Amino acid sequence: MFKNYTLPVLLLAICSTLGFGQTLFLDEAFGVSEPETMVYGQNYNVIAGNTITPLPMDVYTPTGDTSSNLRPVVVMFHTGNFLPQYLNGGPYGNRKDSVNVEMLSRFVRKGFVGISADYRLGWQPTAENQTVRTETLLKAVYRASQDAHALARYLRKTVAENGNPMQIDTSKIMFMGVGSGGYLVNAFNYLDSIEQIEQNLQFLDSDFNSLIDTAIMSNPEGTIMATNHVVNSPAIALM
Repeated sequence: MFKNYTLPVLLLAICSTLGFGQTLFLDEAFGVSEPETMVYGQNYNVIAGNTITPLPMDVYTPTGDTSSNLRPVVVMFHTGNFLPQYLNGGPYGNRKDSVNVEMLSRFVRKGFVGISADYRLGWQPTAENQTVRTETLLKAVYRASQDAHALARYLRKTVAENGNPMQIDTSKIMFMGVGSGGYLVNAFNYLDSIEQIEQNLQFLDSDFNSLIDTAIMSNPEGTIMATNHVVNSPAIALM
């Protein structure tokens, strides 16, 4: 799942010729760096008792790339049913998941920057009340999509304020999700305003009141200060 781009169009737009008949962003021509862990933001975390916790990501870059070409970015969000690894009933559920590392490595060997990111988790799957289960799960998706916006802002901040250390092209950022990470990407892609939330029946309770209180949870992009919510990272530009 992608934000604003489809892969074939992107590749056609940015590919160029390397040595030995190889094509940049199409052929595997580089190695893959060891992951560098960065913190792209911070926010209140329901699993941590609503304390502020960091939001980490692992960054993989192509080794052996000595060109000055700006690199497209592929960001992958892991699966896990919005619950911690193992507690979600499966062996996966964080940025170190093998599927994330393998898929990103394939992109990085072609010249992309690959990012595997964690995001906030937590809902009540064992609640006896179906309404509680639904409400807490939707709120988990909402919080995770805010984190995706924070990551996009962080990437643009590294270019605007930090000299572009990853050599990235922020006009070419792709978001991909595995399992529940795909739900995150869909929410990121389609929920841009609180009005969209209020018009969505899934986000309304039985009395047609919104399940999302922006005074507590902020707006969909996480850019306003709220009672129990902090801005994830400086809003250089919204994605």
